[in-house]
Amino acid sequence: YAEKAYQKSLRIKGLLQELMDFASLAGEDIKLNKQKVSLKHLLEQLISEYTGVFQQNRLRIIGELTDEDVYANIDTDYMIRVFDNLFSNALRYSPKPGKISIALQRSDGSLVFSITNQCPEIGQTELERLFDKFYRVEQSRSEETGGTGLGLAIAKRITELHGGRIWSEYARGEITFSVALADATDRKG
Repeated sequence: YAEKAYQKSLRIKGLLQELMDFASLAGEDIKLNKQKVSLKHLLEQLISEYTGVFQQNRLRIIGELTDEDVYANIDTDYMIRVFDNLFSNALRYSPKPGKISIALQRSDGSLVFSITNQCPEIGQTELERLFDKFYRVEQSRSEETGGTGLGLAIAKRITELHGGRIWSEYARGEITFSVALADATDRKG
């Protein structure tokens, strides 16, 4: 009973922290500390940090990062939160064993990061609501999988603060989350 009470208190603490984070991001006066950052190197670092936990969960990572060193003007701390959330969701909701595909490509003046994992069929209505605060596709699984239903709403807000776009797509048993940010790569040098 003590262990269950402790776990529930940790869950409540996490929920309160996410609520406070979401509330602080909802304001109009958010100050971003943007810098020109190698998005490829940032993602390579995050992939290496997650590799061990993915392997422990019998998830194979397939990385398809552009060969070019590409840059975006971002607040690194905030954008790491977006990528971390997407990596965590893929870990949490992927069937095990399984695979997670991670890509970074250049497309029409943008850098597009995507992460794909297997998932049960999901309808267009659910896809559109995934970024709504507190929305969860399977409410009954919230205790089992953890999470608050705020992570994707926070990721969306942070991405929009950067002038970017975040979306999800479902096809053939896989869900893909994508983030597009302005390409700040200096093509002249």
